[in-house]
Amino acid sequence: MDIDVDSDGKIVSEEASIEPSAVPEQIQKGLKDTKYGTWKVKHVERVVLDEKDSDAHFEILVEKGKEQKELVFAPDGRLEKEESPKKNHKGAAKKEVEQMEGKEHPPK
Repeated sequence: MDIDVDSDGKIVSEEASIEPSAVPEQIQKGLKDTKYGTWKVKHVERVVLDEKDSDAHFEILVEKGKEQKELVFAPDGRLEKEESPKKNHKGAAKKEVEQMEGKEHPPK
């Protein structure tokens, strides 16, 4: 689990790896409804911003043959972003979710 805190000690983001079987039903349905629905799930991270556990986003790494994609899903199961995987993954999901939501946190 990766946790980022601001200068006041408030948790601004949490990223935790989870088993694909632990992904909520609406996220699983969202994935199945995309063109990546038949791809193999390689890794899943649950991303929580500002301690809002009920608003968790999910970053899912999928693979088909030698091709991989990182998919970011909103809490309602809507695909928000798809891209090629990054080499330096730490903290990437938090930054992506913040950009999509138009949020910025003060530097640590």
